[in-house]
Amino acid sequence: MVEDFDQIFISLFNAKNNLVAGDFFSKSWDSEFMRYNKRSLGLKYVRKEDKTHLEIVTSVSKGRFARQVIQGIEGNQGPYRLQGAQGETYILVLAGTESIYIDGVKLSRGQDKDYIIDYNAGLLTFMPTRLITKDKRITVEFQYSDKQYVRPLITTQLNQQWGSGTFYVRYFNESDAKNQPLQ
Repeated sequence: MVEDFDQIFISLFNAKNNLVAGDFFSKSWDSEFMRYNKRSLGLKYVRKEDKTHLEIVTSVSKGRFARQVIQGIEGNQGPYRLQGAQGETYILVLAGTESIYIDGVKLSRGQDKDYIIDYNAGLLTFMPTRLITKDKRITVEFQYSDKQYVRPLITTQLNQQWGSGTFYVRYFNESDAKNQPLQ
């Protein structure tokens, strides 16, 4: 897809280290706690050894998270307009950040699959493989660009294995820099 072409990055790596500069997804490792998946622009350092796994990310978050429950209309496949977290109606959805569920089942993007999405207009259309009724529970999670403030993102993850146990440390900080508006 043309929308996915904006993921430009440089990666320098060897057997144990990896440094990424540019556009990337910053996401939590498999864990029951503190799950996240953020589209970012910045630096990511990863070090993997036998029993130690470390990741440090310092970046600018490209968007805000929103979760929307859509009430389906009987026989209407769409388009359904996505809204921002504060009810904004005309938003720019960040490509590849969406997760769409119908009755708890995650859907796949594509014209030959379950849905298509117009990222620029924030419109979601379901394919005929998934008929929409008023009884369907549709949940959409996505990130969108609000273009108001710089949003610094700092994350750190450390996994250390000792014998049969594993020690986890996670740190996540994202906030609006209110003194640095984009416009």
